Parts: sequence; structure tokens; C-alpha cells
Amino acid sequence: MKRGRIGLLAAAALGLALPGCGDPVAPPPAAVDGGPPPKTPTEIEAESLADLTAAFRSFRIDTDSWPFEAGRWTQPFNIDPTEFTSNDTALFALPPGMTACERPRLVQICWDGPYLDAPTPASLGSPAMFDAWGHPLMFAMIRPDDAFGEGTPAAPRGAVLLWSRGPDGTDQTGCYDNPGCLRDIDKLVGAGGAGDDMVVFVGVAK
Repeated sequence: MKRGRIGLLAAAALGLALPGCGDPVAPPPAAVDGGPPPKTPTEIEAESLADLTAAFRSFRIDTDSWPFEAGRWTQPFNIDPTEFTSNDTALFALPPGMTACERPRLVQICWDGPYLDAPTPASLGSPAMFDAWGHPLMFAMIRPDDAFGEGTPAAPRGAVLLWSRGPDGTDQTGCYDNPGCLRDIDKLVGAGGAGDDMVVFVGVAK
């Protein structure tokens, strides 16, 4: 089943303050009668990142590429750590120049989306796609290591990474919009995230 992210609605249900949403609402009551306790924001975010990772991997299997903005990442350069924006629509809408998959499947490489339940607006930068603490998600794409200096020996085949900036909202992994942070591409690929960031290795570049 293609699942959307829980994002702002889940965060509100857990009583978290959200940008522009006023005071936090009361959290749900604790479980009674031996039922399971409510999920924590960290648990919710782990599930949501798993859903998004699965969508990225399905896109990769179908199109032999990774989604980037309205199209595909063709690996001519690294995509430095950055937030998803309203331009990131490839999981929800057929990218220009691509063929939609048919049934029966007539071509090997085609787009078989949408790969997630579409938010409104339908992009990875939509507030409905924010993490459990109300922050846009982060991503980076590292091309394979080569003689041109774009890749890193820490990931010879390149890497695609997704992450949440965690409860504090500060990107301590990719150092995006964080002047006091020094980015290290080798650590970005291999460290598994810094501070309270939640980082997922999605796959190799190719």
C-alpha cells in the first residue's frame, strides 16, 4: 500500500507546537485497559521516513533513476544537503519526457506513480510532508566517486540520503542553514547522522 506521511496532523495530535499554528493542543490520553501507548514523535517520524524511503526505492526500480524536483537525478553533480521544496513533485506527477507504465507493462523503464498518497499541494515540500516536529525534510545525493572530485571514497557508488532534523530543527548532519556547522561529506555518508537528526541511507547512486 502506498502510504502518505503523517506530518503535521500527527504532530498536532501529539500536542506539539507547529509553525503558524498557535499553541500546542492537548496530547491524547494515555492508553487504558492494557492497550499500546501512543506513539512518540520519534516513532512516528521513523515510520514516515520508512514510507518515503520505500517510495524513493520504487521510483528507482521503475525509472532506473532517483527522483529530483520534477524529474530525475542523472548524476552529473552532487546535490548538496538541502530541504525539499514545492519543486519536488516527481513522486506524485509524471516527470516531463517520461512514459507512464501501462498494464501489461510494455516498457521496462517507466513511471508507475504516484508513489505516495499526494498531499496538497502535491510536492515533498508540502507542509503535509514535514517531519513530526513541523520541519521540512532534508536530502542529499552524492554521485559515484570518480576523477572529477564530485564523489567521495566513503561511498564509491554514491549515495542517496534522507533525514529529519529532529526535535531541535537544526541540521547537524548536512549543515544546511547552520552557520556554526562544518560539513564533511565523508561523515555525511558514513556517520548515520549528527545530534538528534534521523538519517536514512536510501541507496547507492547507481
